[in-house]
Amino acid sequence: MAAWNEADHPRDEEGKFTDKGGGTSTAQSYEDKMQRRADLLFPKTIDKNNVENLKENDILKKYKNSRLEKLNQSINNKSIETAPRWSNNTKFSDAELQKARIFIQGEEKFSPNAYYPVNGDKLTIGYGHTKLVDGKPITLGMKITKEKAEELYRKDFEEHTTGLKEVEVPLTSNQKIALASFMFNLGPNILHNSDLLKKLNSGDYEGAANKFGEYIHQKGKVLKGLVNRRKREKELFLTPDGE
Repeated sequence: MAAWNEADHPRDEEGKFTDKGGGTSTAQSYEDKMQRRADLLFPKTIDKNNVENLKENDILKKYKNSRLEKLNQSINNKSIETAPRWSNNTKFSDAELQKARIFIQGEEKFSPNAYYPVNGDKLTIGYGHTKLVDGKPITLGMKITKEKAEELYRKDFEEHTTGLKEVEVPLTSNQKIALASFMFNLGPNILHNSDLLKKLNSGDYEGAANKFGEYIHQKGKVLKGLVNRRKREKELFLTPDGE
């Protein structure tokens, strides 16, 4: 084997061996390239944490487990409050309030005098108001002005439409108004645990509309007035806005 002679294999400025003609040795350049690649793929210093991470075959699974753990911790700490996805269903624009007023008052009809809608029913006055008037219970012979009836209507509307907070799907204006009329007549809790609400929250709008017709009884008897009102509410519920 020939003796090594550095003079025969001078280095360039970067320390690479060059041939006598001044060019970099092709073989040596290839070896340097392979060595650099090996150093990148197989570093001399190995991070123990990286080795442990490599043992986890499913990185996504590890991430999901971490997120799930944090979620469960939040639930246990009661730091997450569940809320309806469409809480704006309880909010009405001025135009919606006006349309609802026309529709509901058209169904209720104004009465300045206290009366029984049907035998054995609650005494009613104004626009279907059945509760206290200025702190006093309704009695036969009581009279109110239309201005007072409007005041009572606004309070009743606000109270009865709170039931819309249980609706977890988006509603059109007509659907909100139809449900507002439905609850104004039957009470703010009428939707709670109802089949109508279950259909609605499952996204079955038509199925929910068909449930309106089940609320036509009073004390076990079918009332024609309720039959007609439920029909009009259902029609409004199924009518697209603007039509």
